Amino acid sequence: MKIIYTLLIMAVASVAISSFTTKNYIYYFCDSRTMNSSGKKVVRISPLYAIPASDTAGWQPAHEWANWVNQEAGETKVTSDFNYYFSKADAKKQLNNAVKRYSDTSKYVLKRVDFRLASKK
Repeated sequence: MKIIYTLLIMAVASVAISSFTTKNYIYYFCDSRTMNSSGKKVVRISPLYAIPASDTAGWQPAHEWANWVNQEAGETKVTSDFNYYFSKADAKKQLNNAVKRYSDTSKYVLKRVDFRLASKK
């Protein structure tokens, strides 16, 4: 089921991104969630990055993030959300909302991770 979900996200992202190639940049950040032994959700979140829209041909960001976060977490029961926006302001707002939402230390362990798309470094 997770494979089907990941493939669906990849297909939607490719279509959406290719239809907006007139924009200069695509802004993205990634987050994931899993449980730790104490019952808290461990949330991994990346910084905000920008890539030229022209660099998105054949792009598979959701797949790349899912592989990276599963390896980093050392397990496969990890969500892997790839969040992308065509406006830097929208991307910053959503990233700030996510950080704020997961800052409650009674429920979450927030881990900042240094993930950037390998093909776009």
